[in-house]
Amino acid sequence: MPPASEEVELVGEDQSKIVEWLSGEIQLTSQVQRNEQGHSSFRRMTRYEYNYAMQDLLRLPYDFASDLPPETHSEDGFENRSETLQLSVKHFETYRQLGRKALQKSTVRGERPVPFFYSIFMDVAMEKKKGNDQGGFT
Repeated sequence: MPPASEEVELVGEDQSKIVEWLSGEIQLTSQVQRNEQGHSSFRRMTRYEYNYAMQDLLRLPYDFASDLPPETHSEDGFENRSETLQLSVKHFETYRQLGRKALQKSTVRGERPVPFFYSIFMDVAMEKKKGNDQGGFT
């Protein structure tokens, strides 16, 4: 990490180098863990997992995974095997872009409306209810 006093921003190729390096390290760790323990805990979400997760988190009915690259199938035909769900630079960038689009869809922008307050006094409400029960006004 750069010192806190420095204002350093990574752009373009530098960002890609870091993501590629991290992806390689995660894949290596995953392979070591799979060889030692028989399974891997590092994998990206499938298209449908990502879509359902975003719909659940944001409570919106949109198809959030439409721009993700298609899944590759393992030799036994499954789409959610950790061996086939490695995180590439392309996937990482697409997940980031889709996340930003999802946040834009789920947040309100623009001027804040003036709040409107409405109150009902219980004694007035009870009088109206009594009047309705006795054939009064509605």
